[in-house]
Amino acid sequence: AFEELYERINRGEAMELLLRIARDGRSLGLHVLLAANRRADVPPRLAALLGCQIFLRSPTEDDALMLGLEPESAAKETPPGRGWLQGHQVQVAQPDDLSQQAVLRQLGTAQEIAALPRQLSFSELPSLRGTQVTAGQVGQGGHGDQLDQGSAGVSASPPWTLLACGLEAEQMDLAILDLTHHHALVAGPPRSGKSSALNTLALALHSNPASPASPASPASPASPASFLLAAHGSNADDSTQWSAALIEPQCAADASSFLRATASSIQSGTPTLIAVDDVCTLLELPDGDQIEAALAELVKLGRTHPIRLVLSGDVDSLLRSYSDLIAQLRSSRTGILLGVDPDHHGALLHCSLEVRSELLPCTGRGWLVSPTAATAVQIAHP
Repeated sequence: AFEELYERINRGEAMELLLRIARDGRSLGLHVLLAANRRADVPPRLAALLGCQIFLRSPTEDDALMLGLEPESAAKETPPGRGWLQGHQVQVAQPDDLSQQAVLRQLGTAQEIAALPRQLSFSELPSLRGTQVTAGQVGQGGHGDQLDQGSAGVSASPPWTLLACGLEAEQMDLAILDLTHHHALVAGPPRSGKSSALNTLALALHSNPASPASPASPASPASPASFLLAAHGSNADDSTQWSAALIEPQCAADASSFLRATASSIQSGTPTLIAVDDVCTLLELPDGDQIEAALAELVKLGRTHPIRLVLSGDVDSLLRSYSDLIAQLRSSRTGILLGVDPDHHGALLHCSLEVRSELLPCTGRGWLVSPTAATAVQIAHP
C-alpha cells in the first residue's frame, strides 16, 4: 500500500528515501520496521535489506508454502501474535496500557510538519532585519554568492539587493531573491502571480532594513527608488511603493523615454530597481528595438551603478524570444518561475526543477532560482 500511494509522487522519491534509510541507517542507529499483509507486498529491493523477518498467520496456504512454512500456519485458529522467526515458532507480546503510556510520555508529542500556505501576505514574512551577512555568505534564504562586505567573519547589514519575497518549502525559511551580482527574470503562464511578484519585490526593496538612510551615518545609502514599466494594466501598478510608473505606453518611444528618465536617479547613486511587466509584449511593439536598446543600456549601467532590472513575461514567450537582452538575463540563472512545468520550463534559467507533487499549484507557487540552486517557494502578495 505504501508503494502504491507514493511511487507516483515526486517520481518515487519517498520509496528511494526509504531504501536509503534501510540500507544505510543501521550504521547511524536508524532502524526500519515494516508491516505488510502479504510478503509479496514488500518490494523485492526493500525485502533484500531486511535481515529480520517475522511471519505471522499467512492469509492462505499458498502464501505459507511460498515462505517455507507449514500449511498449518495459515489456520484461522492461530492466535494473534503467533508466528515464525528464523525457523522458530514465537509468540509476540502485546504491550499493556501502562507500557504504552510510558513510551508515549518518553517520546513526547510528535512535531508537526509545516506546509507552505496557499495564501501568504508580505506582512507575515519573517523580518530580514538581523540576518547575518558575511563575506562569501548570505544569511537565511541566500545561496552563497560572494559579497564585498569586508573581511571574512565580520557581519554586515543585509545589502539592498537581498529582496525578501516569500517562504521556501524545505525549511519554511525566508525566501530571498539575491540580486547582488545579477538581474532577474520572473516568468510563468497567465494568472500565475508574476505581476504580484513584482509588486512584492518593490515592497521588499523599501522594507529592507539596509535601505533607509540613517541620519547618524553620512555614508548611509540614499533611500531606494523603484520604477515600473508595464505593457498593460495589472495589479503590479496598485503598489504605492513605485517611485514612478508607466502603464500601457502608447508607443515604443514613450517607453524608452521613461526608461532613460531613470538615469538621474541612477547617476546620483540611489539604489534603483526597475521592473518591466510583460517585457515580450513591449519588445513586439513597432520600433520595439528602442525599448530593448534602453534596457540593454541599463543592464550595462548595472556593472558600475546600484541598479537592478527585473523583467517579467510569459514563460513560453520568453523561451521563444530571440532577443539578445532576454538571452543575457536567462544566462544569469537568477529569477522566479511561477506555475511552470518542471520538465520543460527549467530550461529558461538553465536549471533543473524537481517534481514536487505534494506542492499543489496556486497563485504565487513556484521556484526561486539562483546560479547554484532552485528552491520551491510560495511568493507573498503585498
